[in-house]
Amino acid sequence: METACTVRQVKEAYAIALAMSAGPFDESSYVSRLAAERARVVSLPDSRLDLEVTDDLRLRRISEGTWTLRPVELSNCAVWPEMGNRKWAMGLVPTMATQLQKPDHRDDIIWTIARTTARITHSVLPLIVIRRKSSPEHFRIDDGCHRAVAYWLVGYREAMAYVGTVPEQLNHKWPWQETRLPRRAP
Repeated sequence: METACTVRQVKEAYAIALAMSAGPFDESSYVSRLAAERARVVSLPDSRLDLEVTDDLRLRRISEGTWTLRPVELSNCAVWPEMGNRKWAMGLVPTMATQLQKPDHRDDIIWTIARTTARITHSVLPLIVIRRKSSPEHFRIDDGCHRAVAYWLVGYREAMAYVGTVPEQLNHKWPWQETRLPRRAP
């Protein structure tokens, strides 16, 4: 199921996710704050909402992209290189989840997200992903890397996402851009 959506909806999702990224990470407080942030963000005029998107290139990607809302397979989603200042972080969501299962990563904030808020955000806060030009069913996560990995850790294999097709000059240029993703059988 794929539905068209507006640029404003994508900006709102980004602004809400950014506001919620620091928690709180207990369920009742999180639900209350999420409702308050959603009410605050949806009431913003467009000019103020643009200020909530703190990265100029991201704002251009969102503003100039064409967006749909649809489920995506998390195994086809790549995280930001070194997401959250993790030097080892690179690649697809399942790879990150595997890395986080090592004993030296058991205190990572992603485990906190998985234990406390992943089941809440999974149903109400879509990821923001950019469609790969070379492989349209593979995506680069523009916002929501931590949530995507947390979803995988608690057993979700799909998530709702705002899927963007953006002008090539605004697309992500990552050092591992040529990473080979699994091919589907014809």
